[in-house]
Order: sequence, then structure tokens, then C-alpha cells
Amino acid sequence: MAFSIHSSLGVDSANQKLDEQARKLDSIERKLDMIAIFRSLDTPRERDVQRFLRENGGVKACISQDELLEQLIVKSGESISGSSRISGKETARRTNDLPSMRKKLFKELAEDLDEVLSRNMVLFERKLEMQSKQLTDTIKSESDHIISSLLSGAHDRITDPVSPSFFI
Repeated sequence: MAFSIHSSLGVDSANQKLDEQARKLDSIERKLDMIAIFRSLDTPRERDVQRFLRENGGVKACISQDELLEQLIVKSGESISGSSRISGKETARRTNDLPSMRKKLFKELAEDLDEVLSRNMVLFERKLEMQSKQLTDTIKSESDHIISSLLSGAHDRITDPVSPSFFI
């Protein structure tokens, strides 16, 4: 009898752990689906940056090497403040800006994605609300314009100055 109680407790514990693992797996699957959706919305520039990162050993490798970091910045559409090339020579300012950019990129790379998303969610929701309001206002304005156009007709163009005095 004790053995069957012990066995059933063990089975219950294993079932709870399996349920917990299933929940975690579902959560991971949802996140991967979201990543796939976001990847399908990438712009050509973002796809080009992703390809560049893959071809050059990943994000950390590209950030660690000056030449790759500069190419990455150019491909991303950003600019190194004050950098320019004069007849193939780099200015001193460029070399001063690369370490600060590298430090900033490593800091961003170390941030937790969930924390960044939650931090930006409030701003995103405000922007979404504003766009929704603008869209609603535009739809209402256009609807009013269409209705007034449909209701207007030849009777609106008739102007007879004699008619009002005739009915008095």
C-alpha cells in the first residue's frame, strides 16, 4: 500500500513537471512565431544587415573589429558622427567615435529583450492610439464628404429669388 502511494505521488510530481515544461515550450513557440512574423516584415536594408552579420561571424565579431563595425554602421543607414574619408584617409574623429559606438552596441546587445519591449510598450501604445484616432477621424471626414456628395443634386443648384416672396 505504501508503495502505491509513493508511486502515485511520484507520477503526480512528474505530471506537474511535464505540464510546466509544456507551458514553457508553448511560451517559447509563441516567441519564435513572433520573431518569424517580425522577420517577414524586415525592410531590404534590415535583410542586408542580417546577411552581413551572418557572413562576417555574427554580431559580436562585427562589433569587435573596426572595419566590420564601420561597414555595419554604413549598411544600417546610420552614420558615425563627424566621420568622413578624405582621399582614402580616415579622420581622427572617426577613430574616436568607434569605441563609443562599440560600447553602446555591446550595452544594447546585453539588454534583455523582454525588458526593452516592456519599457517601449507605453510609447508604442500611445503612438498606436494616436494613429488609430487619426484614422478614425479621416474615415469620418471622408464618410461625411461622400454622404454630402451623394445627397447633393440638381435641387441644390436652383436659385430663384422670386420663390421665397411668392410663399409669403
